[in-house]
Amino acid sequence: MNIIAMLIFGTLGIFISKIDLPSSVIAMFRSLIGTVSIGLFMLIKKQKPDLNAIRKNAPYLLISGIALGFNWILLFEAYRYTSIPVATLCYYMAPVFVIILSPLVLKKS
Repeated sequence: MNIIAMLIFGTLGIFISKIDLPSSVIAMFRSLIGTVSIGLFMLIKKQKPDLNAIRKNAPYLLISGIALGFNWILLFEAYRYTSIPVATLCYYMAPVFVIILSPLVLKKS
């Protein structure tokens, strides 16, 4: 399953660079496909979503969803404006930047 997931994600740049739609539309459809897939999986497994947990964490879920969508839009735009390897390397440098900047942003008094 891990190999299949990596093959799918690894070919993402090739497909995104060939699709003639705005990055925001691609990110929206990717989110919709993921939502439907998870919903179908939950139906097959006969699991119900924990609505109380969703209501309790709604602000965090909304903020993280917006951040993820914005992240995808920027990645897809990077695929259009530069090569796939350069865009992918820049994408994977984000955690390094977070680690480097975290002492400055999260300074303790």
